[in-house]
Amino acid sequence: MKAHFLYICLFVASIVSAQDRTETIEGSFNKIKIANKVDVDLVPYASENKIEISGYDADEVIIKVKQGELVVKLPIDEVFSDSDTKIKLYIKDFTSLNLNNGADVEITSQIKQKEISLEASEGSFLSADLDVKTARLKAVTGSEMHVYGESKNQYVTVKTGGIFIGKSFKTEKTDVKVSYGGTAEVYATHSCKAKTTAGGEIEIYGNPKKVDQKTKLGGSIDLMSK
Repeated sequence: MKAHFLYICLFVASIVSAQDRTETIEGSFNKIKIANKVDVDLVPYASENKIEISGYDADEVIIKVKQGELVVKLPIDEVFSDSDTKIKLYIKDFTSLNLNNGADVEITSQIKQKEISLEASEGSFLSADLDVKTARLKAVTGSEMHVYGESKNQYVTVKTGGIFIGKSFKTEKTDVKVSYGGTAEVYATHSCKAKTTAGGEIEIYGNPKKVDQKTKLGGSIDLMSK
């Protein structure tokens, strides 16, 4: 009976162990790509580049550094199945983050640096708090991006059903382009250059002193009072 109980304990422990994975990330990079329906908490300004993975598919997660870019993703065949894989990604620093194919990423603390580039595509979701001089932000193909904080300049591109929620991201100057059913909420105090094409929608907050707007093939640009 004791031997049987011990066997069960060892079996359960082996399953738990197989479902948890921690690795130090070797190699130099300043760009990050996250893809294929992974759920990630990204911890910036960590003391080392490290990844912690839990869930049934933990051993399936691909981690590689190539040509200055860190790639974290599940194999493409896992995209079509439900996965409980959770990732905590500790990063010293980065300047570019690209999400693809249903990735879900939350940056856990504010990004404070000169520039940042964030892009979400193919149904991905990104939440970020920024304190930067220049932000380049892109949400396309049904992705959703929520940005908070402040920046002197921002350049926003939204296409093909993408959603950009940035009315709590206060900027001085904003350049925003929205097309093919995308929507964007932006905040600017000094100037805003806004363009919509083929059904894009833009809401402008912050009562900017100068607004340069253009619509083409439908779409709307609204100046919001609050």
